[in-house]
Amino acid sequence: MKEIEASSQPCKQRLVRLLARIYLRSRLWERVRGRSPLDVFQHRVLASSYAPSISEFIEQLCRKLGVQSLELEPGEVEELEECGALQLLRKESIVLVAEMYNYVRSSRGGRS
Repeated sequence: MKEIEASSQPCKQRLVRLLARIYLRSRLWERVRGRSPLDVFQHRVLASSYAPSISEFIEQLCRKLGVQSLELEPGEVEELEECGALQLLRKESIVLVAEMYNYVRSSRGGRS
């Protein structure tokens, strides 16, 4: 486990982009009533982060959100595994989801 490297900015940025792709594919905000979609997403991210590997984290999170396919960048899974992304997800899931939401909003021109 690589706890020191998990705080690196490139690792955080990769995680934010990965979470954004999953969030956008999930269409979660259309199905959740009475609760914040971000709260639901963050809880599912945290629960999935206890998977033994980043590959299984992605698999579990996608299953929980009804995402059937996902585009991954070449080497993305290996890089996330090497930088200790699971530790970062377990310790900073609220911050990462907030950063992901800001990234999504900025990439969509302010719409969520």
